[in-house]
Amino acid sequence: MLQPWFIYSLFAFFGYFAVNFIFKLISNENPYLMSLLLYGCAALAMLIVVLSEKRVVINSFKNIALASLAGIFSVIATVFALKSIKIAPNPGYSVAIYSANFVLLAIISSLVFKSELSLTKFIGIISIFAGIVLLSV
Repeated sequence: MLQPWFIYSLFAFFGYFAVNFIFKLISNENPYLMSLLLYGCAALAMLIVVLSEKRVVINSFKNIALASLAGIFSVIATVFALKSIKIAPNPGYSVAIYSANFVLLAIISSLVFKSELSLTKFIGIISIFAGIVLLSV
């Protein structure tokens, strides 16, 4: 039986595919305006979700600060993603490179959160980096 995290990941996979495909469709527009519209729509959708849950989601200054910092990085990343997709010969190349952030996340998580990082997974990480290098040449 498939684990719930895997099913959620598949939904995210298709969702991010749609986002990146739409990014390519709108990449000739102003990336700052597109980012603003994207995050405005996302904020409205999240507000609806939060209000429908009828509970406090962010209840401390630390969480508010961290969520704000994540939002700032997200906007910056989206602006650069739009710019890279616009000028890349194939939007898949750009998306592959910036989506490889999960590799850094896996390495840092193994150090900070003591997550598992086996030899097999480490070899996979090296393979991903090799693929990124091959895409960039």
